[in-house]
Formats: sequence, structure tokens, C-alpha cells
Amino acid sequence: MVFTPDALAMVSAATLAFSLLTYILLDGTDLGVGIWLGMTSDPADRHRLTLSILPIWDANETWLVLLLGGMLALFPAAYSAFLTAALVPAIIMVMALVMRGAAVEFRQVAKRPWLCDAAIFAGSLIAALFQGILFGTVIQGIPGSAAAPESGVWCTPFTLFSGGVLVALYLLMGAGWLIWRLAGELSRVFRRRAAWLGVLTLLLCTAFLLWLRHLNPQYAARWQDMPVWLTFAALLLVMALIFYQVLHHRLTMLPLMTILLATTLVFLALALTLFPQLLPPRFTLFNSAAPPATQGFVLVGYGLVIPFTLFYNTYVFSVFRGKIRRQPYG
Repeated sequence: MVFTPDALAMVSAATLAFSLLTYILLDGTDLGVGIWLGMTSDPADRHRLTLSILPIWDANETWLVLLLGGMLALFPAAYSAFLTAALVPAIIMVMALVMRGAAVEFRQVAKRPWLCDAAIFAGSLIAALFQGILFGTVIQGIPGSAAAPESGVWCTPFTLFSGGVLVALYLLMGAGWLIWRLAGELSRVFRRRAAWLGVLTLLLCTAFLLWLRHLNPQYAARWQDMPVWLTFAALLLVMALIFYQVLHHRLTMLPLMTILLATTLVFLALALTLFPQLLPPRFTLFNSAAPPATQGFVLVGYGLVIPFTLFYNTYVFSVFRGKIRRQPYG
């Protein structure tokens, strides 16, 4: 099959979007658990929370590596402009992820596990916040063709609000994960937390989408297609109603699955709003794509790596699918 340059650019963008969405759904859940760790006072309960993500956190971060590596190879001009403008939050996010990962691994042999717990909490919270800021920077765009790292283009009310929204979303996803993975009273605690957090996250996401509409004329024009957006709103409302119906269901995986589906729906709404812009206002999918030969080469590699990574993620979830019950600790 022979693709035109524009069609190849769209395939490349779809591949990166899939990597980004998968990262948000998987590692976002882990980061949410890490943030909850800092709000849990009992050392034995913190130990259970850590055990729930210990086998899977590193595999989940593979999707971030695929995303950043693919962005560099497939859309180098947009990658360069974005990383130059957002160098500070990008470095902070990476350092936070490294701190979180090291603390999760060393916690099992640490003489003072509470120090590792504090590092997991801080790393997870900082990483989630700055991922939201970076995501908001992409949506907001970069004035002109580039911006210097010291310009502060990444630090605006919209990007900071984006960071807060993503923290709330990750907390909700983490609560859904813990409802599924934990047994006993702690699982019921997170059911109660998820109940009020679901309302808060829905309100924040609604405010985010409404704010998004006023960022630039293209976004406003795209939102003029009312039947499409009313359909998205209706589907999101249906997902919210389903979530509260299944929150106390005996199949404890259902709340998490509902949250992930709703997150996917919001992600699709954002992608539809941005298309075909990649980094507004200058960079689109078509004017910032690498040469077709480069895209073809990289996409072949993606075609080999993505199925393997999905299999590995699924296999790990299958091996460690049991409930984590309270046990003697210390």
C-alpha cells in the first residue's frame, strides 16, 4: 500500500496519539496511586498501595519513551520548538519520574520506607502536575515559530489549570485501580473517595473543554459543529452515570474501566479539536512531518514494538491480577 505524504503524516500522528493515550491510561493510573500514597497514614496500607504498582510501573512508562522518541523522529520541527519552549517543565517531569521509579524499587529494602513513600508521593504529584502543564502548552500553542526556555510560555493560567485537571484525573484513575486491586476496608475507602472525586473531575474537565474553546479561532470554529459536541457531551454524561451505577458492583474492575473509557472520550474530543494542528499556530501534521522515507522506516519499527509492548503489559496484568490483602508489615 502506497500512502500520500499527507496520509502518511496522519498515520504517524495517529500512532503517536495512541502512544500518548496509552501512557495516560496506564502510567497515569500509577501516578494517581503514588499521589494517594501521600494521603495514607497507615504504613501497612501504604505498603499495599506500593505493591499494587510495583510489578507494572516500569512497563507502563515504556509508552512515554515511545511517544518522545517517535515525536523526535516523525515530527522533528514541532518537537524541537516544543522542547525548546518547555524545557524547564520537561526536565522537572523527567526528574520526578526518575525519583518516583527509584523510590518504588528501593522501598522494599529501605531501612526507612517512609522516606521512599514521601519520594513516591512527591515524584508522582510533580510528574502529574507538569505533564498537565506540558499538555496544556501543546494545546495553547507557542507564539511565532519558537520561544526560548526562559520565556515562560508554559506558565500561564491555562497551562497551570491543565496541570490541576490532570492531577485530579490521575487521582480518580488511581482510586479506580485501588478499588480493583485491594481487598477489604481499604477498597471501600477508595470507593467513597472515587464517588466525590468523580464529580470534581467531571466539573474540571468540563471547565477545561469550555476554556479550550476560547484559546484560538480554529478551536472556536471547530466547536460550532454542535451535533458533534452534543454527542460527546451526551456520551460523557452516560459514562458518568454508568460509573456511579457500577461503583459498588461486585465486579471491582468496572469502575476503573468506566473511568478509562471516559478519559479516552475526552482525549478524542481534544484530538478532534486540535486536528490538523500539532503545535499551534505554526506547526501542523503536514508542514512539520519528517520526510516520507523516515516516517515509513520509523512506523515499521512501531509496528513491531507496539504489539510486543501491549502483550507484555497484558501479560504482567494477568500474572499479578489477584487482590492485595492486608498482611503483617514491619
